[in-house]
This record gives sequence, C-alpha cells and structure tokens, in this order.
Amino acid sequence: MVRTCCCGCDLRTGVFLIGIFGLLYSGYQVYFNYDGYKTLIEIEKTYGESALEEKLPVDYKYFKAIVRLGLVGMAFGGISILASALLLWSYVSRNPYLAFPYFFWNIFMLLYTFGLTIFIIDVWKAFQYIYAINIAWWLLSIYLIIVVYSYIETLRQDPSAFDVAPGPAIAMQRPSYARFP
Repeated sequence: MVRTCCCGCDLRTGVFLIGIFGLLYSGYQVYFNYDGYKTLIEIEKTYGESALEEKLPVDYKYFKAIVRLGLVGMAFGGISILASALLLWSYVSRNPYLAFPYFFWNIFMLLYTFGLTIFIIDVWKAFQYIYAINIAWWLLSIYLIIVVYSYIETLRQDPSAFDVAPGPAIAMQRPSYARFP
C-alpha cells in the first residue's frame, strides 16, 4: 500500500486525478480506435484483398482480426469511461465499493493489453517502437492500480480517513449569547 500518489499528493487527490485522466484517456481511446477502424475499412475497400496482401506488414488473414480489434477497443474504451466515472463518484461519495470496478477493470485491461501485444509481436513482420511504450504503460498502470487499491483499503479501514480538513486547526469559541451547549 502507498500513502501518497504521484508528485506527493494525498491518495484522495491522486484518485481524483486518476479518474479525470482516465476519462480523458478513455475518450481518446474510443476516438482513436474508431478512426483506426474507419481507416482500415477504407483501405480494404480501396485496394482489395490481392493488393493488400503485398503491402501489409501482417498477413491478410490477420488483417480482419486487427480490424475487429478496433471495435473491441471502442467497446473497452466505453467501459473504461464508465469505470473512471465510478472512480470519480467514489471520490465524491467516499464509498470504497464504487472504486472496485476501476480496480478490477484495469487489472483486466493490463492482462488484455499484454496478450494483445504478444499477438501483435507474433503477427507483425517488423519491429515496432510501440512495444517500449507498452512496457512503460504497463508499469504506470500497475502503479495506478496500487494507488486505487490503497485508497480502497484506507476507506475500508477508516471511512473518516479523508475527513480531516487541510491547514491548521482553528479553535472556535462559542459566543456568550449561545443558549445551548
């Protein structure tokens, strides 16, 4: 478990930032996968199977699978948007159970992207620099999963853990005209 998040901010602020960036990144992923899917369909319509067989960096039999992975990516992006929204709702309501979908979904996505990368390495005819980016993304994802898990455990152990107001405590005196103690 960790007690702080990136750049030294507390867990609650870290979960808020993870939720916001998760929404933005998931929205980008939906758009990116849609654009890639649309482009691959247009390429297939324009050139046909015989011309694509020579020009593709993958065998044509895998081309259809890669096109369908664009649809899967759009669906997974939509689910990621929902999971990030639930994480933000957990931030607002301080309910640790609303953070579980984000936690489990990102563990699934970590395993999915690992399997997808192995598939791409196997069928691609050339080395891609994206593999190094994937490794960095996996390490970041593991860290973010640990942060969200720490947030969940902190809320489960002490629901008032994040109730402390920042700054110095100020002692308030009751005015002399107050009737009730």
